[in-house]
Formats: sequence, C-alpha cells, structure tokens
Amino acid sequence: AIERPDIPKMMFSMSNIVEGSFGLSWLPMSERANAVELSYFDEEDDYKRRTIKVYDDMLPSSVPERVSSVTLFGVVEQERAVNEARLMLNMNRELLQTATFEAANDSIGCTVGDVVLVQHEMPEWGEAGRLKDGSTVSSLKLDREVTLEAGKAYNVLVHFPYIVRGTATVIGITGDTLRVSGVWNQEFTRVRCPGGVDVAALSVSEFDGDTYIAVDKSSVIDGCATVELVDTDVIEERGVNNEPGTHTELSVIAFSVAPQQFDRWMLGEAALVRRRFRVQSITAGTEDTSEISAIEYKEDVYNFSGGVVTPVEPTPITLPHVTIDGVTEDYIVVGGGRRTRATVAWTPPDNQAYVEADVYVSRDGSELRYVGR
Repeated sequence: AIERPDIPKMMFSMSNIVEGSFGLSWLPMSERANAVELSYFDEEDDYKRRTIKVYDDMLPSSVPERVSSVTLFGVVEQERAVNEARLMLNMNRELLQTATFEAANDSIGCTVGDVVLVQHEMPEWGEAGRLKDGSTVSSLKLDREVTLEAGKAYNVLVHFPYIVRGTATVIGITGDTLRVSGVWNQEFTRVRCPGGVDVAALSVSEFDGDTYIAVDKSSVIDGCATVELVDTDVIEERGVNNEPGTHTELSVIAFSVAPQQFDRWMLGEAALVRRRFRVQSITAGTEDTSEISAIEYKEDVYNFSGGVVTPVEPTPITLPHVTIDGVTEDYIVVGGGRRTRATVAWTPPDNQAYVEADVYVSRDGSELRYVGR
C-alpha cells in the first residue's frame, strides 16, 4: 500500500462489527520519536550514503529527544528524504489511536492500506445501523431511534454497495478495450451488461467524442449493445434537516440515488461523524470472521512543511589491515621455462564495510608495488 491521501472505501459500524470485538489503544507519547535520522543514497554524489536529521519543531524544547534511525535504500534525492522524515514525524505526533475489531468475511470490502470509516457506541462515536425499506433520495427510514440535540448540526453517511452512473451505447470492442459513445466524466469502477455480469474498468480515456474503457476481460461483455457504468462501495454524506428531537426517519439533502433496504447508515455531529482509519492488517478471526487493525487517519500528516533539517556528517570508516594466514611458493611452466608462483591467503577484518583488499608485493626488499585487488 502507498502512504498517501485517500478517500474512505467502506464503513464499519455497530451494524457489521462483531459484538464484543471492538477495542481502542493508544501508544504513549513517551514511546514516540520526535526526531528522525534518515539515510539515503544521493544521486548527485555518485549514490553515496548521506544522512540527515529532522527534528519536530512543533514540540516544546523541554521534551527529551527521542531519535528513530532508518535507512531508505530506494530514496536518492534529498528532497524526497526530507519529506519521508517529515511524514514519519507527523504520523508519530498526530496518529495516536488504533482500533481493532472483527467483522464477517463477506462484509469486508477493503484491503490493507485502505481508508475506512469507523463508528461504535463504546467511545460514543455517533450512531449507526441499516436502513429499512422505503427510503428515498431525500428521506431515510432508520432501523432505530436517534436523538438530535438542539444547537447541533448533524450529517448522515450512507454506504451504497453500487451506483449505476449511466448507460452507454457500445460502438465496438478491440482486444480488452471497449469503445462507447459519448464522453463520461462520472466516476465508475466496473462495466456490466444490464442485469448481467460485470468486469473491472482498468482505465478510461476519451478521444474524438467517444470513451475508451480498458477492462480486465472483455469476453464477459462481448455482444452487449449497451453497458452500465457502475461505481462500487460509494459513501455519500448529507446534511440532516430534522428539528431537534427523537426520530426514526431523517429528512436529508438529496442523495444521488435512493438507498436500498439494509444499506448501512452512520449519523453524528457534522464535524465528528467521519472517524477515519487506515487499515494496517487483516488477520483470521473466529469462525467466518477476520480481525482488522486500523490506525487513525488524518490528512494533515501529508503536509511536509516545517521541521528542522540538519545534515549528519558521516563517521569516518577506518579498516584495519587484513591478517596474513600464510604464503606458499611453487613453480609453474610458462612457455618453455618455469616461473615462481606465490599464493597468499588472508582473513578479512571483522567489519561490514570491508569489500576487498589491495595487494602490494615487494621483491627482494624493494619498494612495495601494487599488483591488484
């Protein structure tokens, strides 16, 4: 997974978290680094190893320095190295909370690295459930009562398993590229025959007024005169218009489509309802479930400004001489004569910086002469 800003892929709430499995943990600040010593390999200096130290300038000077050292072998530019160090510091400072919970395997539509929304009653993170039959684009029928307090603004989120963004006429198929009429600017991730099977949309491009869609297996939709452009696992957020009080039906600013029965909903104060986490691991849980561990997600960590950067002068490496284990002499035939051959064996120094040895020879007490390595 790539560490970058992202949008939530799905929602986990009381409606799909296994009862009794939810937990929260915090890493103490005393165990978090506030300085990073990062080594990279400078492309402007023949890829020599360089080390920088970046301090978190947002912490008071009275806080003891806690340094984390890391080597990034694929980083060859100083700017990239500095940004990587700043990202580490930002994450150490801002990402304090980890959530763990179990969910049924068939309800998990995310993978490691994805951002998800999390709601649970234990920390009083809003309310959630599944919609009842009869919801419309502007009215949600809830499966439980919710209370709206006076003086507070509320938002509700709904998870749509899929949304049909439009229906396009098929002009032709070449290889695994589908050509359809018109320009489609809506987001979609899959293509399907109406009422039939669907395939993943790998890339989308436009040329001369038509849209070209690369799919993973065009044979699945071969023969379709039209196709539906589908977006999956869509989360939409809308403001709530109800007056304060207890409600089982919410009046909302219109969604793009009407939700279906059993679609998941999440309600909370407008500024707090989106509790975002990034999935760190998904492991086997109890029967037919998986355990998810996720750390809180904040886009502020991707702000690479700030931080005090200082170069770290490399420590000179001094290698001792090798240890000569023995010298043997024999004769070899070269052409029509014989020559003396000396074989030298040695033990290298116990140092990871050792690569090879330079060999010098002195004949009958003469000056040492370099003969190779």
